[in-house]
Amino acid sequence: MGGGVIVAVAVLAVATIFGLVWRSRQGRLVRVAEAAASGPVTLLQFSAPACGPCRQVRALCESLAGPDVRHVEVDAAADPDRSREFDVLRTPTLLVLDAAGTPVWRTVGVPRRADLEAALAGVR
Repeated sequence: MGGGVIVAVAVLAVATIFGLVWRSRQGRLVRVAEAAASGPVTLLQFSAPACGPCRQVRALCESLAGPDVRHVEVDAAADPDRSREFDVLRTPTLLVLDAAGTPVWRTVGVPRRADLEAALAGVR
């Protein structure tokens, strides 16, 4: 085997590992704080008009919205100040805010419905 083939295989292996790690983190809810107040919860979604996964997150959030769960969608490009305020670097980003407006859960990508329902139950 030539040196170029070994380098190519090594680069491919590193890229594959990176891709698998990146993919495993997509849509995973991460706790960022403890709930400061119980009560109504807000699903704050940052999206972009041409973002396909954003439509999936919107549909999920709208299906969970009700008297105790409010869904607010922000166009990340149209409202860069709000995006910076919440450290949004990619869309879709979804934050679960407690009744005081404190971000409790955060995800980038499309979360699983069961995970989001569990997060909501722990905040209310």
